[in-house]
Amino acid sequence: AMDSLTDLDLEQLLSESPEESPFLEMENGSDALGAGLEPDLKQVPPSLPEGLPEPLMKRVEELTQAARAAEREGKHKFFNQDMNSILLDIELQTRELNSQMRSGVYAYLASFLPCNKDTLVKRARRLYVYEQGGRLKEPLQKLKEAIGRAMPEQMAKYQEECQAHTQAKFAKMLEEEKDKEQRDRICSEDEDDDDKGGKRIMGPRKK
Repeated sequence: AMDSLTDLDLEQLLSESPEESPFLEMENGSDALGAGLEPDLKQVPPSLPEGLPEPLMKRVEELTQAARAAEREGKHKFFNQDMNSILLDIELQTRELNSQMRSGVYAYLASFLPCNKDTLVKRARRLYVYEQGGRLKEPLQKLKEAIGRAMPEQMAKYQEECQAHTQAKFAKMLEEEKDKEQRDRICSEDEDDDDKGGKRIMGPRKK
């Protein structure tokens, strides 16, 4: 999913408020990486938590080395697509850790990066949400297409069933009506026979 991200997409997704933006901090002239500070005024970076998985240690080292290189080169934009990809991988791996170790990893990273810990965590979470959305997009599209293919057939089948039900109901009504007419006819004939029989009985006697 990260390979498809453009710089514009990421800028729109990961834009921070002016007081939190790592880009604005560097563009406004503040040296967030620590260059220009007197050596004795630099804060000692926190240490990494012990017992971190080796793959996570490797990604943390990659990000910190990139931060040092950006400091030396005076780059104004640190979080390019490659750095976002590394940060996303770190976010995925730290989700398997307890909250204390996870917080320690981000505190350590923030000491090398042009943003504070909270901003870094927010960026990582947004990358995670964006990446998860990209993973869901394809399955959802496939589901939508499958429904689109199935719906005409299902609608035709439904209409056929409705038509068959209506025809069966109509045929039953006709049959019931036919039976009723036949019963009425039989009753009418019986009444006629009764009337004729009564007339013969009540007729005058011959002398």
